[in-house]
Amino acid sequence: MGTDKIISGITRQDWLEPAEDRLQKLLHEGFARGGSGGQKIKNVLHGTWLGHPLHVILTDVPIGAWTVGLVFDFLETTSGRKEFAAAADASITIGLVGAAGAAITGLTDWQDVDPPARRVGLVHGLLNLFGTSLFLASRVMRKRNSRAAGRRWPLPRWRRWSPAAPAWEARAAGPARRSARRRRSGPCWESSRCRCRPSFPRRGATIGCIPLPFGPATY
Repeated sequence: MGTDKIISGITRQDWLEPAEDRLQKLLHEGFARGGSGGQKIKNVLHGTWLGHPLHVILTDVPIGAWTVGLVFDFLETTSGRKEFAAAADASITIGLVGAAGAAITGLTDWQDVDPPARRVGLVHGLLNLFGTSLFLASRVMRKRNSRAAGRRWPLPRWRRWSPAAPAWEARAAGPARRSARRRRSGPCWESSRCRCRPSFPRRGATIGCIPLPFGPATY
């Protein structure tokens, strides 16, 4: 199935709209209750202090850690050396911590995304939540000395991260441009030229915006 057909199929799932609306409302209300402190936390999770979306960086942690963990599993199976088992377990744990951070920052970014990219982002998050649950189950099984079963659980997730697998997520940014509406409780930095969330300096302009993971920014 082509990338465009997958995206089109996701955007037609109108039954997801109530869940999208409610989740975004809960996220906005949660940060709003925190006042200026909530806005500071939101900016940290967006990555304004870094000048780059923090979610994009954190997603590399579970991808890398879990791939390395599966390599150590293979080495343990073929060599029988226990040190590879310990290394695999540590890699799975690091990946779970990174996945938690990626989920939190991803939700923070997603709350300001407009339809139809909003729906693609929700499905993206649910798929990653399912995959993370496989690795969590794997870690629990390893802890209970069920290593053979623990090695089998995450394989579907690892296969999904082939180079071609995330293509539909990346392509979603094309047809799903966000509107320029603002939902932040304060100015995006200090310039009226900034019209999207979050705001970061960009090359060639004093103040501007960069894309969030689910759609390009509007200047």
